[in-house]
Amino acid sequence: WLYANTMMAEFAWPLVTIAPFFLILSALLAGVKIPHVPTTILPVIVGGILAWISGKATFEGVSEAADQIGWKPALLHLTPFQDPARVMPYVGIAIPLALTVAIGSIQIRAMAANSGDEFNLRWTMVGDGLATIVASFFGGGSPWGMTVFIGHGAFKAMGAQV
Repeated sequence: WLYANTMMAEFAWPLVTIAPFFLILSALLAGVKIPHVPTTILPVIVGGILAWISGKATFEGVSEAADQIGWKPALLHLTPFQDPARVMPYVGIAIPLALTVAIGSIQIRAMAANSGDEFNLRWTMVGDGLATIVASFFGGGSPWGMTVFIGHGAFKAMGAQV
């Protein structure tokens, strides 16, 4: 269910998103590559062209997005600590999610080791935890969570380096 939001966004504009999605899949799963070109550049270009052709991308939208560029420091929020009763309804999902993330970090570290890159598990998990704590003070920081991401072997196969 965590991936559902991402997939719903993908399929909201199928003309724009499905072709780049399959280009990424063909690069990752079938090994289709263009020599001397990063694997993800073609899906980005195709998605951009399709967005402009279909009307999903507009000059007004780009102008509006450009207006958002600037220094906007996050504000520290301690409101949940002032009223723990507001937090309690979320504990039932927060604890299982935290356990899932911890187990996922262990598995992903093992996958990186299988790809030939050893990382210290303790420091990986401490980094995840500290990043999550700091982000929580500033409104979350990321809708995808503060954790290592699956796909180390695929990223390495595409030429990523540590």
